[in-house]
Amino acid sequence: MPNPSDFSVVVQGPVHGKPTDEASFQLTKRCIESARDFLPGAEIILSTWKGSDVSHLDFDVLLENEDPGGTSYYDSNTSKYNNNNRQIVSTRNGVLKATRKYTMKLRSDCCLIHNGFLDYLSKYIAHNDYAVFEERVLTSVAFTKDPRRVPILYHVSDIFQVGLTTDMQLLWDIPLQPEPETTRRFPENHIIYNEAYPYEAYKMRYACEQYIWYACTAKKGIDLQLNYYTELPFSKIALSEKTLIDNFVFLELDQLGLRLPEKMDIELDNPTLYSFTQWEALYDAYCVQKNSNDFWMALQVKWNSFRYVLKNFRRRKKRLQRMKRA
Repeated sequence: MPNPSDFSVVVQGPVHGKPTDEASFQLTKRCIESARDFLPGAEIILSTWKGSDVSHLDFDVLLENEDPGGTSYYDSNTSKYNNNNRQIVSTRNGVLKATRKYTMKLRSDCCLIHNGFLDYLSKYIAHNDYAVFEERVLTSVAFTKDPRRVPILYHVSDIFQVGLTTDMQLLWDIPLQPEPETTRRFPENHIIYNEAYPYEAYKMRYACEQYIWYACTAKKGIDLQLNYYTELPFSKIALSEKTLIDNFVFLELDQLGLRLPEKMDIELDNPTLYSFTQWEALYDAYCVQKNSNDFWMALQVKWNSFRYVLKNFRRRKKRLQRMKRA
């Protein structure tokens, strides 16, 4: 098991909480203190924005980055922004400054409640043919979507990650996503008839999580390119899952020792997400037994997408009927 002092912890993002705020609002201070508590001797790198008040925070290295800004999801509504380029800048710059063997990416509004993740580092050593990293990176099941249940490919959680520093640098040393053509791939009124989520109104080419993995694997010659974020090219469905299983371990929050902020409260038993139990079964199938069920897996994903499209068609039909009656 690695020693806690073998870790660099990149606390990335805006500083949450001012020195004069009540303790419950000082999320970044709590984040750093939790890293000190559960990884004594670790290198703490705070990677935030220029002009932030950091006078009350205990860090070893401070990076004050230029804010690249966000991109609005909708042409007609600028109240909701895609902040992935902000995440890439603060994480990439922090990870590239890490000096220890392992690096953890920890959002500045999250915190550790124990260090159970140590039990899983370097534990799963079998591989298939898609290993990009030297060792698997640990991440959360929270927001890691199962394409058999929700038709989105390679959507691996970016909330928390920990692995070898060289692997984390490979993962995050990527170009910023081109904007606005990534966030607003199509005009707001553009219709894609096999779109699984037409009522979400997103017109993205990639979700944030997708872009990070797409950009990382592109450096290794793996083509995960999509035209829009719910596109399901038959040839890339199994590739999506195999690359994720070969390079990540999906762990529950209580296994990682991670606490999310209240605003990120989600249903962790959400059936659209992978579970650790499911990850272990896929690891055994793909990497230990070397089984290949590419065609069957692709059919499952396509069938699931068809169900979503059919449901949305019926919803659209009912909406048009209500409009006619009105």
